[in-house]
Amino acid sequence: MGRLSAVLIILLLLVGACISTPSPTATANPILTTIPTPTSIAISTPTPDSPLTSTPLPIPSSTFLPLSPSSTLPPTPAVAPSPSVPLAIQSFTVDTVDLGEGRRRLTFAWQTSGDSKVGIALRAWYRFPPYWGNLPTNGTHVFEGGTLYPNPNVELVAFDSEGDRVKEVLKLDWPCRYPYFFTAEAEMDCDPPGVSRRPCPCPRYAAIFAEAVEQPFENGRMIWLQGTDEDLSYPDTIVVLYDDAISREDYYAEVYEDTWTPDQADRDPDLTPPPGRYQPIRHFGKLWWEDESVHERVGWATAPEQGFEGAWQPLESEGLGREVFLRTIDGQVVLFSGFWMAGGTWRLFTP
Repeated sequence: MGRLSAVLIILLLLVGACISTPSPTATANPILTTIPTPTSIAISTPTPDSPLTSTPLPIPSSTFLPLSPSSTLPPTPAVAPSPSVPLAIQSFTVDTVDLGEGRRRLTFAWQTSGDSKVGIALRAWYRFPPYWGNLPTNGTHVFEGGTLYPNPNVELVAFDSEGDRVKEVLKLDWPCRYPYFFTAEAEMDCDPPGVSRRPCPCPRYAAIFAEAVEQPFENGRMIWLQGTDEDLSYPDTIVVLYDDAISREDYYAEVYEDTWTPDQADRDPDLTPPPGRYQPIRHFGKLWWEDESVHERVGWATAPEQGFEGAWQPLESEGLGREVFLRTIDGQVVLFSGFWMAGGTWRLFTP
């Protein structure tokens, strides 16, 4: 029994020793956590015989997750439209310099507002007036030249992409190079009332003052104009103004070159005029008895021919025809329109 007790005591001591003896401590590796930072993370691994060392590990890239269906973006703030500038002409001026002989240097200057383009028309011609388009909103433009009409208008038009437009008109102080031979307003209408009201063109030359003869007939009158051998050369001319009206204002007219010379007969001795009528002689006579159409159309003369100081003046022309002012024996001014040395119309211009 004593021996058994001793054995039990020894076994208990051995068991207690086993329990109290500390076991080797296990070194646990730390848990690595990936943190998206701009630097590497060093992991220290202790070993029994070596000092701590650092081993850099790569940083995983960040992952962007899509928004969930319930996520919404913040609203974009609305941009207020800029206030529109109305289309308008702020200023329009013309500076004029006289270059002599009827020519001018015109400097146009303008300022406009709004989304505009600018065009300028100069009414120095009516058929094909000078026009400059697609000019800038603000600017200047220079023109040098002459005019076919006295004191022409110049128009500035500004327009935008919507089709709106504004216009300003200026009248220029620009007289003709040559004055008319009679007292006349600056802007006379050479078209009859109710037509285009086109102003009369400027004289092409200075007026020709020369000897003239006039004779009345049953259906019109004849005017003989002495020619000139000066810078402007014209032959002796006969103008036949018929009383045959083609409108309320206009009548038929014909123009002929005078072919009579002093060595020719001045009348037809075989013709006897009716009572109170006269046979035309010399210049008128040769045309009258040689051209049957003139004879039949104008009839017999109703009074003898009379001389006076005549005046006539061709005007500028934009077409093939010609316009000429004539002065009659009673001081009236007649406007001939048509083809000189051919035919056309005439109209009483001043009473």
